Amino acid sequence: MTEKLPNTITLLRLYRIKPMSDPTSSSCPIPLASRETISLLEARCGEKLRVVNLKRDCAASARLRELGFCESAEVCKVVAQRGACICLLAGTRIAIGQDLAAHVLVERVRR
Repeated sequence: MTEKLPNTITLLRLYRIKPMSDPTSSSCPIPLASRETISLLEARCGEKLRVVNLKRDCAASARLRELGFCESAEVCKVVAQRGACICLLAGTRIAIGQDLAAHVLVERVRR
């Protein structure tokens, strides 16, 4: 007597809707290998940056993603002193240690 509800994929096929592509992979047409990337630690204070990738350390990457450092997020490095890196991310100042800042690969945003 219970009816099985269609899942999302079935509904998308039924209505001929294409699933949304991943916005982070298609946001930049230039391949990652040809872009100039530096770590957040190496960036100068006051620069506007875009997060390109996070290094593959599970615990550090997960924590950085929880803080908002995801691919294509725009960040501005405000201060770097005494082992801390203070960044402006989505209108909020976030302080991370140098060890975490080294895991964040960024590119400079062209104005």
